[in-house]
Amino acid sequence: MMLCMRHAAKNEIGALRRGTGFLASVGFSAPFIGMFGSVWGIIAAFWALGDVKSATLSTVAPAIACALIATAAGLVVAIPAILALTWMQGRIDLLKEDADTFVERMDFRIRAERVGAAADPDEPVLASVDR
Repeated sequence: MMLCMRHAAKNEIGALRRGTGFLASVGFSAPFIGMFGSVWGIIAAFWALGDVKSATLSTVAPAIACALIATAAGLVVAIPAILALTWMQGRIDLLKEDADTFVERMDFRIRAERVGAAADPDEPVLASVDR
């Protein structure tokens, strides 16, 4: 019976972890995609500067600002994704600990009842109980 409970708990924890891989991929890759967009935009800005006879701040700044929007967008996607991933993993870990504790307490109670002892999970395990 305990094996069935452990198996069921493992399946449920596995189901909770589904989707976290995608969230991790989004969170960790979004800043790099944003940086790629910024580099691409800055390269395009410099190519456009080659066509201008006089490079001033007013000609360069809009193109670079536009390129940096890609970095900002990457961070806007990545930060909430990583925060959500971290929160979800913490909650899943707590649920796993709770499930493990529950299975251990049930195992103790069933074994204690088999030998006729009081089923108090806070008492130490009886020497006669076979683990």
